Amino acid sequence: MNDMTVTLNLLSYVDSLMTCGDFNHVSAQPALMSTTINSYIYHGVMTTGSRGPDICLETSMVDIDTLIAAKCGSSQSQRGKSNRNRCFLLKNLKLMRRALLQMHLAHNSVAKVLGICVASSRTSLKKLEELKSAGVVIMREFGRPFDIVKAQLWSWEARLKAAYQLLGLVLFLSNTPLGSVPILDWSPSNFQLDSANNIKIISFGDHLETNEPSCTQDHHCRINTISTGIKCSKTGLCSGYNSMSNLYQVSTSILFDLLQNPTDLKNDSLHLHARLIDGLSASSITVREAHLVAQQLVATTTQNTYNEFNTPKKDDVAQSEVLFDSSYHHQPVVVINDIQDFVAAHGPSNIMEQGVGLGMVQFSKNPNNHDSRLQMFNKIDDKDFPGKHDYYCPNSKAEWGCIKSLQTAEEAAGFCLADIKCKAFVTIPHLRKQGWIIAILKSDSTKPSHHPGINLYVKDRNKTSSYQTSLDSAAVDESCVAGLIEMQHVERRKRELKLMQVCGRVGWNDQQWSDVMSTAHIHDAQAFKPAHGDSPIGGQMSVDLLNPAKIAPLSSIFTAKNGPLEYSASQISVYRLDRLLGIYKILPAVERVLSRVELAEANFPVDIGGNMFDKFKPLKRSDGSLSGVIIPSAEHLVTLEHYIKVPKLDDVTAAVTRFNARQLDDMEYLIVGHLASIPFPVRGHMSWQGRLLFTKTDSAFVTGTNEYLPYFYNCQFPAGPVALLRSALLNSCALLETISGAQSNLELPAAMGKIFTDHLNKLIEIVDLCVAKFGEDQVIINLS
Repeated sequence: MNDMTVTLNLLSYVDSLMTCGDFNHVSAQPALMSTTINSYIYHGVMTTGSRGPDICLETSMVDIDTLIAAKCGSSQSQRGKSNRNRCFLLKNLKLMRRALLQMHLAHNSVAKVLGICVASSRTSLKKLEELKSAGVVIMREFGRPFDIVKAQLWSWEARLKAAYQLLGLVLFLSNTPLGSVPILDWSPSNFQLDSANNIKIISFGDHLETNEPSCTQDHHCRINTISTGIKCSKTGLCSGYNSMSNLYQVSTSILFDLLQNPTDLKNDSLHLHARLIDGLSASSITVREAHLVAQQLVATTTQNTYNEFNTPKKDDVAQSEVLFDSSYHHQPVVVINDIQDFVAAHGPSNIMEQGVGLGMVQFSKNPNNHDSRLQMFNKIDDKDFPGKHDYYCPNSKAEWGCIKSLQTAEEAAGFCLADIKCKAFVTIPHLRKQGWIIAILKSDSTKPSHHPGINLYVKDRNKTSSYQTSLDSAAVDESCVAGLIEMQHVERRKRELKLMQVCGRVGWNDQQWSDVMSTAHIHDAQAFKPAHGDSPIGGQMSVDLLNPAKIAPLSSIFTAKNGPLEYSASQISVYRLDRLLGIYKILPAVERVLSRVELAEANFPVDIGGNMFDKFKPLKRSDGSLSGVIIPSAEHLVTLEHYIKVPKLDDVTAAVTRFNARQLDDMEYLIVGHLASIPFPVRGHMSWQGRLLFTKTDSAFVTGTNEYLPYFYNCQFPAGPVALLRSALLNSCALLETISGAQSNLELPAAMGKIFTDHLNKLIEIVDLCVAKFGEDQVIINLS
């Protein structure tokens, strides 16, 4: 201990760091800002000195189990000074290691460690009584929490600046004095903003590993199953893996959110932005290249303040495939990339001066206007929403809205019906593709403006309330909970993107998975596993999905089970429940009927005598087809967690202990498991990067379980799912019908209705009891 104290004092002197003397001048009762898995973080205010006045104080959160295992603080502990010193170091080891690492890897985008105090004097020990501490305090640079949702509302220049700083940090980590350093936690919660709005990482984590992963083949160097061009070297290492892993993680966690919807970019900037986004999306750009492109983009981008609806300039028109006059004063430009011939023929000045815009073009008669999907909409001619109600959707033709290039209005109606955010859409004729249209989906349908040549289609609630979208869309009763879902759509989209990474497809969404699983060619069925239970009906097989888009085969699982303990229909219902609540702990699931020919081509089992029997035969229809469910295979990507981070209690807690973000995430996992009555995992919980998931749900809704209830006694519940369930009960929404849907070919467990209703009531009873005891603000926690 003395040696350590001397070393720290010497370090403080050489680097002019703050000491315990400075800590003693922190104002009384510092406020607890947040907690992590192993530390407490306080907001301190310096009463004297040149540092501050605001600083962060970090102390260690002691792991009792670790201390007991090390014979510290138990009846078996030794009483000598050396053992006390050993236990003191054990309590603070991770905290001090993190601080020293940050001091060694100093960078403009790393929160600066200002000093370390190992309290020994009476004054310092007295001061420590105001904090939860194990005897050591780290003093570091103060910053405001970085909120990715709020950051998306910043000006384009501010978002670009933050993205450039993050890329600079990734570049620095690629070649530090310690080597190439991988960071495991790139989540927004691990970043803060200083007084000048510079973004800085808070912690490098507890597990520093500078060695590149070992390998024997190139595919061992893939990042989350994605090839990034890293090859297995002759020395048996994936050289460059750490660097590309950092780039991949920061892109999916933060960069894509910051870089969407750029404003007022000129030609060079548009090209640079597209190059950066395309490179990050495809993992085809190196860290140094990404940083250089971002640097050029910063240098060339305009410095105007953020304005979502800039009027296009003449120079911008030449870069557009479609220019539509969506308002007389505020007109977005749809940038799609194949109208060069049109522009060349008319010239940008002629387009602007002669009014060769879509308002001057008449719609061709659409033979599909009376299609069943269009009947769900009320058509209004010559109406539009100028610069209003736009929202981004995947695969949009422009970053500022949900833009689709389609052949018919009926296709647009299908997209809108499948998207809970969409309340209306407008159609505009395509300038180059004769007979095609541009459809712009809208999130609201209020106060349209007159605009000749534009057709508006508004959802008819009386018709769409009973309309069933495809089985994978998790449709809900809009009249009950659509408003809440719309309010949560930003957070839901973030969760969807993260879950898609588990499936090995960055940037995908449920609809894309549904499209592939519904249409892809089934190939190479193997490894039949029978369903569980006495006299089980059906089973499952591993299959590959061959996609016309020529991406690599997608490993998936086809299940066709009909009791007594497992049902394929349960997988669809749990998936719908999960998406209804916006939790995203369940992999996409799609019902599909495989024809006799498809089954034969994929080598499904057949009756050939001997010991070779078709175990699916009881479920096949008279034409030889088989109904089942397809889900992505993720077993090779997930790990096993043996413990849930939520305490298990015998009764409602006597005092609320505020959950951290990871515990609330686990609580959402427990809520889905309880409501669906998924048998509580006894061998451990499936996890991806610390987030618990259910990868097996075919045993849901079969028998009731009370094993999840003790975790709810902590009286800490995520606000989003609870608000939705409360609203649904208050408005008598048909939740059971929503999640059970209309599976035309699959049979649900007989007790599903009673089990779901009982489990829902039990959950809400505990929530209400906790709220009555502690108050809403202490029990219902907003994750954002």
